Amino acid sequence: MPACCSWNDVFQYETNKVTRIQSMNYGTIKWICHLIVFSYVIFALVSDKRYQRKEPLISSVHTKVKGIAEVREEIIESGAKKVVQSVFDTADYTFPLQGNSFFVMTNFLKTEGQEQGLCPEVRRGPRVVGQVTRVPGGGTGQRKIMSRGYFHTYVMFWFPKTCH
Repeated sequence: MPACCSWNDVFQYETNKVTRIQSMNYGTIKWICHLIVFSYVIFALVSDKRYQRKEPLISSVHTKVKGIAEVREEIIESGAKKVVQSVFDTADYTFPLQGNSFFVMTNFLKTEGQEQGLCPEVRRGPRVVGQVTRVPGGGTGQRKIMSRGYFHTYVMFWFPKTCH
């Protein structure tokens, strides 16, 4: 349409010239092409069920814990009540992931008379330096060498307060 501003140009229209060719060869090629396209559409959508194709879900959950927890407890020491405050930070009340699990600590129960720390491993007496030892689950690998080449291996667990 020309870029003119007359009313005659507004009401003009153009058509394409259509030519009909009567040929058995061109008609056969046309319908074979149509058949190939339709066959692929039917195969892709119906037999291969691509209309139902689902993508696998890939996701991850990341949690972040902030803040501190303050625990106040009353203990009796030398016949007098004493308020003791314990402060737990994020490292104290969160736990490492294990597989596809998620753990949130919602309650804390303290066993009276115990505390977490280093304590000599309980065995039948001290061992000689150079002896091959296996350190258990909470083992630190730290050793306290005693007299005459004997040592104790220290472990990190909950122990009675009298251990230290």
